Amino acid sequence: MRWLSRSRQSDSAGPPAGKQELLEAIAGGLEQVGVPHRRGGKTDIGIEETFVDAGWGSGRKRITYQAAILADEDARTVWMWEKTTEATKGLSFGAGAESHFQSGRTLFRKVKGVHRGLDGSTREYSVDLGAIVKAVRDAAVQGGWRLKTVLNRSRAEY
Repeated sequence: MRWLSRSRQSDSAGPPAGKQELLEAIAGGLEQVGVPHRRGGKTDIGIEETFVDAGWGSGRKRITYQAAILADEDARTVWMWEKTTEATKGLSFGAGAESHFQSGRTLFRKVKGVHRGLDGSTREYSVDLGAIVKAVRDAAVQGGWRLKTVLNRSRAEY
């Protein structure tokens, strides 16, 4: 994933962007960090992606990310809802173990790990989930819009 630098609202260049121009900028930023997304539906831009789905011997780790991005032209505000779900399960000393984590807001979260299989294979993964919000924030600020994070998904949907 690509690292992005932090910007502030005062860094806005030129006149405020229109809604379609802003959505194109957000989509471009998401493409630069390698995040698949869809346009339309219940929100302007939606993301539903499993970034890590690794299995090894007797265990599994899965990290799923969801986001809804809605541009409110009247308020010149981008409303963003996001959820990260992490599930891990496996055997440890002959007993089953499973953990689950869900976050309603992802600020700067970098996930790195190495899994070693029973066959000796090694699998590395690295995901920068904070780069997603950063790409949306940068596009909003550069277009003269504000970014507001919401905890209820319906606030970022039509």
